[in-house]
Amino acid sequence: MSKRFPRVQIGLGTGLLVCSLAFLGASLRADDVKAPAWKHGLEFRVRKAGEADFTKDTRKYGAEAFLETNANQALYVTEAGTLAAAPPTTLTGSGEPKNPQWLYALELKVRKAGESDFTPQTRKYGIEVFRDENSANLVYISETGSVAVVRAGNTPIRGDSKAPRWLHGLELKVRKGGESDFNKDTKRYGIEVFKDENSNNLVYISETGALAVVPAGTWTPGQKPPAWLHGLEFRVRKAGESDFTTKTANFGAEVFKDENAGNLVYVTQEGFIAVVPGGTTSGGETKAPKWLAGLELKVRKAGESDFTKDTPKHGAEVFADLNTGCVVYIAETGSIAAVPGK
Repeated sequence: MSKRFPRVQIGLGTGLLVCSLAFLGASLRADDVKAPAWKHGLEFRVRKAGEADFTKDTRKYGAEAFLETNANQALYVTEAGTLAAAPPTTLTGSGEPKNPQWLYALELKVRKAGESDFTPQTRKYGIEVFRDENSANLVYISETGSVAVVRAGNTPIRGDSKAPRWLHGLELKVRKGGESDFNKDTKRYGIEVFKDENSNNLVYISETGALAVVPAGTWTPGQKPPAWLHGLEFRVRKAGESDFTTKTANFGAEVFKDENAGNLVYVTQEGFIAVVPGGTTSGGETKAPKWLAGLELKVRKAGESDFTKDTPKHGAEVFADLNTGCVVYIAETGSIAAVPGK
């Protein structure tokens, strides 16, 4: 990882390849930006690792599903400000929204960066898996509120679930926004990759509890280190922040190739991850991401039945990564989702 392959950013800055804000448009509600179309709301109960039963004290998360029409993707957003994306054709529901159906639970151990072995002290995260009855999607949600969405396929309904199978671990370095070079103090995140034997999906989980899920596809047994591809920076406005300014949050992200599974892995400076199955890069000089749209997404908290003037809003931006062809969503929390472009 070398300064010969500089990070590229969008927004304000010096010393890096920078795109002018002039082409971005001045406002979150620019004329050529379409508002997302709300589809349905969901509520999930998520147990912590070691919590055997659902109880009255089990954590609940509210979430909303939207059709994001600028990049034409299904977008799920939770009250924790985390997001996940899926093909728009998976939003199949109509009429009165249905409650998600709980299927099974997973418990995953994740080593921190620098932690070579799994030990009794290694952090565990509880994850619940639901079928969104309003769509053709499975929803994975961790005890931290991180969410991942994947097409349901032939996933079993309830019944005895199989334990996940650990495949390999990754350690990813990610620079903060404005940090041009990798150095000894650059943040590292540990990530584990498991196969969910119940649904034939790969589950990537960060030491922060952040999730990404993709179909298993072809996996090569082994422990190959990830290949760094390029770095990006994303300016992300908070809800209510109409313009990009010098105070707008600037998130650093890196893109890696998981050489064991052939997938692209995006990781942000906050430890959130997104995975694109079998992704490729264009090669050559790194290109700056292209801003597509800014979003404000209202998300009800668990137990909040109606949208009101007090319902929290979450800001997010939509970009095209011109190096991979992927559409990238990034929220004001640093949560990230990526899907293959057209």
